Amino acid sequence: MPIPRSSLLRAALRWLELRPHNSPERCQAILTNTAKYADLTPSQYYEARQWLLQHEIELAAATVGQLPAGPTVFTAAIMDAVWFSDASQVISAPEELPLDAIEAAEVCGIAEDYAYALIRHHHGLIDTARRKSVGDAGERLLAELLRTCTTCHVEHVAAWSDGYGFDISLTGTIDLHLEVKTTVKLNQNVIYLSRHEFETMVRDPLWRLVFVRLGGDGALEKICTVDTAWLLNSAPVDSVPGMVDWQSIRVNVPESQLRPGLGDIRNAIIDAELYPVGLLIS
Repeated sequence: MPIPRSSLLRAALRWLELRPHNSPERCQAILTNTAKYADLTPSQYYEARQWLLQHEIELAAATVGQLPAGPTVFTAAIMDAVWFSDASQVISAPEELPLDAIEAAEVCGIAEDYAYALIRHHHGLIDTARRKSVGDAGERLLAELLRTCTTCHVEHVAAWSDGYGFDISLTGTIDLHLEVKTTVKLNQNVIYLSRHEFETMVRDPLWRLVFVRLGGDGALEKICTVDTAWLLNSAPVDSVPGMVDWQSIRVNVPESQLRPGLGDIRNAIIDAELYPVGLLIS
C-alpha cells in the first residue's frame, strides 16, 4: 500500500488535536463547520477518522490523552508504505528517505532526520518480531522433518533455552548441533548471527549452520548448509579485544557458500524415496 495522501494526513492530525477534549461527534462538527478547517471536506474528515480507528490511534487519543500528533500520524503512515518491510536495506541515512516519506514528514511537521529515526526505530521493532516468528517456524518445521525422515533422536533445544548456541540437537546414528536461520524472502540470503552462536561454532565440531526458506504457504521450500569455514573468515575482528567487541553480525550469504541439503545426515535417512527427504539430501 502507498503512504496515505497528504489530505488524509492533515485531517488525521486535526482529529488528534481535538479528540482528547471532545467527543467524536463534536470533533466532526468542529471540523466540518469551522472556517479554518474548511479546506477539507466532511468526507475527508470521515475517511481520516476511519484510518485512525483502523490503526487504533483514535481510541488511544481518547483514553490516554494528548498524543504527539505529528510523530503518531507519521508512524502510522509509514506502516502502509510498500518499502517499509525492507527499510533497513533501502534507507541508511536521512538523505535516502523515499519521496513519499519526505512529503508525509513535511505534512506532519517532522524534520527529515527525525523521520529517519522514527522509520529505523519502528522498522527495527517490527523486523525483530517478524524474524523471531519466522525463525521459530523454521526451527519447528526442520525438527519435525528430521524426526520423520531420520533414525536420529531429535531435540528442539531452542524451544526451552537460547543458551546452547544452536537450535536443534541430533543424537544416535549421527550427532549434530544445528543452528537454523530462516527466511521467507526469495533471492535474499541474509542471516543474523550472535556472538554466542559464532563462538559455539568455533569450539564445537558438531555445529552446523542450516539456512531454511519457507514458501508462501509456510512450508519448507529450501534447506541449505552454510560453509562455516567461509563464515569464520568473513566474521569481523574485535578492534580492542575485551573492550570493544562485536555482539551480533548481519551476513548476506552468497549462493556460492550454500550447499543444498544437509549432507551429514545422509546415512541416517530412513527412506530416501519419501518426498521431503529431497530437501535434506539434494
